[in-house]
Amino acid sequence: MSINMLSRILLALSILPIGAHAALHFGAGIANYDDEYFHYTDKAYYQNFSMDLGLYSDLDKSHMLYIDAHIYRPLSSSAARIKPIVYAGIGGLFVQDTDNYTHQYSSEVYEENWGLRFPIGIEWMTSSIGLYAEAVPTLILSPNTEYATSTTLGIRYYFY
Repeated sequence: MSINMLSRILLALSILPIGAHAALHFGAGIANYDDEYFHYTDKAYYQNFSMDLGLYSDLDKSHMLYIDAHIYRPLSSSAARIKPIVYAGIGGLFVQDTDNYTHQYSSEVYEENWGLRFPIGIEWMTSSIGLYAEAVPTLILSPNTEYATSTTLGIRYYFY
């Protein structure tokens, strides 16, 4: 793993607790991204919006970091213990990989891709567990423009 990517991962991990104390709910968990790999995810629900951070690294050739902001709306539920919440938002994505969106070099050369994410999802929450599913249209802006849609299924444990 390059020093540059390691510093980005450490920066992301260091900012996780910032603002979590002001959240109505804060949780951390794992998710399956495009049925290919598992990544860390956390989410904080605030009064009028929520934020989500995701991080993946195989500690060798593939690294991903994203942060999203959402507007959300709780739905009424017939099951009193499960509260569905729908959300939509916008975020940023950074991928450093030897085989990703617009790779132009050999499989031994890292390429960095930056883009915008537009997650749309639903989360079923109990008092401490959240199960979620989302579709994420993604527009890669650098080094080349490319569009992709990914899916994510995940689970989070909510500390409060």
